[in-house]
Parts: sequence; C-alpha cells; structure tokens
Amino acid sequence: MRIESKQIELFSKLARADFDRRAHAYLCAIETDWGGISAGALTAYIEHGVDHAASLAITAEVDVISYLELVLRLGPARWRSPEYAWIREYLREKHPANDRLSLVIERLRFDDRVSN
Repeated sequence: MRIESKQIELFSKLARADFDRRAHAYLCAIETDWGGISAGALTAYIEHGVDHAASLAITAEVDVISYLELVLRLGPARWRSPEYAWIREYLREKHPANDRLSLVIERLRFDDRVSN
C-alpha cells in the first residue's frame, strides 16, 4: 500500500482538527470562564497556541494541553509581562517538554504559596 502526499496532508489536517476539538472540550470542562474568552476566541487561541507550542518543541498532546492551560491561567497580560519573562525563556530550553512545563508549574505554585 502506498500513501500519497495528499493523503498524508489530509490525515494531518484531520488529526489536528480532532486535537483542537478535544483541547477545546477539555479546556471548557475544567474552566467555564477563561477571563471572558468566548468559545470562538478560545478556538482561535488553541490554534495559535498549538502552533506556538510546536515552535517551543512542545508537541506531545499532553504537553500541548498543559502549555495551553498554563498560558490561559496566566492570562495574556501576565504571560507578556516582564515579571513572567522567565517562563517564556525557560520554555525555550532544550530539556524535555514535560520537564520544562512541570518545573514552570511547580515554581508558580510555590510562588503562589509564598505570596499567600
């Protein structure tokens, strides 16, 4: 059996659409209000976020979901703020994606515990 490049492209698009749909369902299930983001905006955010995650070598589905949730929980203002620049920098490191995400999440939890 020979798979044509057009078929591979179609399978890739279908897999991506399926992941985006499942990511949307998951994110809506764990949080009903992501800072007032509409369902349509959340869909666009997921599409952009998956692409950005890939640029950081975050490609396993579970890691991409963690990345999307992290950025959503921080919100756009904190994500872009200088105070949280260390997150963006660390996510560019060459360590395994799961390790990078776990460290960032644990540090944020620690910072939150210390500040409260």
